[in-house]
Amino acid sequence: MIKNFFKKFSNISAKQDFSSDPVVCYVQRLLSKLNDSLLLRKNLNEITFTIIDTETTGLDKKKDKILSIAAVKIKNLKINDIYNVFVDAGVKIPEESKQFHGIDDKHLKNKPKINEILPDFINFLNDSVIVGHHIKFDMEMLNKEVENFFQAKISNYQIDTGILYNFLTDTEEKVSLDYLMDKYNVKCKDRHSALGDAIATAEVFIKLLSKFGSRFHSLEDLSQNNLLFNF
Repeated sequence: MIKNFFKKFSNISAKQDFSSDPVVCYVQRLLSKLNDSLLLRKNLNEITFTIIDTETTGLDKKKDKILSIAAVKIKNLKINDIYNVFVDAGVKIPEESKQFHGIDDKHLKNKPKINEILPDFINFLNDSVIVGHHIKFDMEMLNKEVENFFQAKISNYQIDTGILYNFLTDTEEKVSLDYLMDKYNVKCKDRHSALGDAIATAEVFIKLLSKFGSRFHSLEDLSQNNLLFNF
């Protein structure tokens, strides 16, 4: 599997010269193929969406670290693949963070470093459209690491379920994931875990597309209504 290949390169460190590193070249090649203009014209039923969520040591985008990443792929309103990984951040997890998401040091023992899992995660994303609730934070945390280790950026098209809901209901209030789960009767087994939240957000997104899908036929329709981003 591809992740076994990348274990050989786990000693990559940030800020080094990457010009001849095979893993870096691989990741940069993957990321360079994204956002083909033809994708915008595809029917939404043909698009693969990947709903992502991360858990972190805190909310400071500059100093905090990713502890877990989960992703749920959906196509034609059905979940068809799941990605879930814990990350050894190499730092002590603050007590307030432990209380929020339940991740402590024992969960991360012998887990891979962030630079070890990112190539596999990016390969999982492929050219899908990324979806998340308040997705900007997750993308900034991910791209901080991608830029540090691979001198590149995840630039897939992105949709924020909160912004999509505001547009579809003509409201401006910043809504929480819990609000949308309650609104659309979505249950979450492991709230505040990356996988639990990714699955819940995927189900909310499916409900939004099912309820309002007739207003949009393609990604271009979403883009024209300022609902497609690249944070």
